[in-house]
This record gives sequence, C-alpha cells and structure tokens, in this order.
Amino acid sequence: MKKNNIKLSVALNQAIEPIVRENFKLCKIEMRENYLLFLRDSELDSDFYFGIIKERTDSSGNQIIEYAVNPASSSNMISKSHTYNLDTFVMHFKSWFSNINFYSQDSILNDPILNGYKKEFYDDFRIMDDDADTNTFNYQQQLLLDRFLDNVIDNISELQNERNKEVIDAIIEDTIILQSELTEETKNGFMGKLSLILAKARKGGIKVSIFMLKEFSKEIFKESAKEMFDFAINHSSGITKYLHI
Repeated sequence: MKKNNIKLSVALNQAIEPIVRENFKLCKIEMRENYLLFLRDSELDSDFYFGIIKERTDSSGNQIIEYAVNPASSSNMISKSHTYNLDTFVMHFKSWFSNINFYSQDSILNDPILNGYKKEFYDDFRIMDDDADTNTFNYQQQLLLDRFLDNVIDNISELQNERNKEVIDAIIEDTIILQSELTEETKNGFMGKLSLILAKARKGGIKVSIFMLKEFSKEIFKESAKEMFDFAINHSSGITKYLHI
C-alpha cells in the first residue's frame, strides 16, 4: 500500500495489510471519493467491493471502523454499511475475501457457454494501452461508445420475439447500466462488462449477435475512429471478422 495515498491508522494498516497481500489477485485498489480505502473485485463484470469509510475511537478507547461492502455476507447478496470494532471488522474483512474467492472458482452453477463467449469477446476487445486497467476512455472515445450504446438501447427491441424476450430485456438493462458507468469505469473494466453483454447477445441468437456487432463496428471501426482504440485484435488478422459482418 502506498503510504501517501491510503490514510489509515497504523493499527488498521497492520491488521489488514497481510490479508490484502494474501488475496491481492482477487481485488484491485482504487482511489474513491469518501473512502479511506476502496477494494474492488478483480473480476471485470463484478460489482463486489469493500470500502472503508472512516475510523474513530469511541469513549472507551476502542477503535471503530465504518465500512460499506457488497456482498454483505455469504448469505446476503446486497450491499450494506456496517460499524464494528477492529477485531470484528477484521473478521468481516476476511469473510469478504472468502466470498469473492468462492465466486471466482469454476462452478457447475455457472454458464460455461456464456463464460466462453465472454472470454472470446474480451480476448479480442481487451484494450492494450498501458493505462487500460487504471484510466477511463478519453472524451472522444466516450462519445463514440455512448452513441453505440444509445443505438443498442433504442433499436434492439425490434429483434425481440417470444424466444429471446428475456435475453433482449437483460441486454437493454445491462446496456443502460453500462452507459451510466461509461465516464467512471476503466477502459478494460468497461470492455469486460461489454464483453458479457455481447456474450448474452450471442447466446440469444445469431441475429441478435450480428445486430450488436454491426452497431459496434459502425461506430468503433469506422475510418475516422479505428485508430482511436488499441484492441488486442488489432494486433492480429482477426479484425476482419468484425469488419465484414
């Protein structure tokens, strides 16, 4: 942890740093307003987080930690805020890592087809910029992506039928949420979530998948924009499969 960025007491640092070091592959440290420390699940499409809001000492001299967490516990999948003494806080901090570790493992309950499609799209559209995991897209890039998302939200319902209604509804909902996060999410954080949406579209049928990829190509691969995004696929001949949809 960088001493000049993370403003925690020595006691709290000493209590949590070994836990973070042991589980560092499971999380990313982000600088967030109103948080002394903010950890986000390293899974790109995950909304799990653990944020320390403040610490104080009560009238008895006990160290008190206020934090927000998602998931709240192994049996509660909503986000909550809590205030505990240091020992109890550390117990819940360890529990959060146990929970996100569980979800990072392969499970028979996961959808292997959807996960396979998601990986395929992310392998193609992962951003290769050095700052792709820490910085957002620039303003011009955000404008193009916003236009693409608008087109999806406004037009994908035309493909809806009885068989794909649930998929189309999920794509619209996910796209609206992703659009709201466009100016806050890192480049690869955004592409990870978009890859999941593209995977859902592909599972929803060829026509739905083609619609999504056409809209994406129309905005992102057009002549005036194709140099703006350094996708992984730009470094291989595979780009042609998207240019000729």
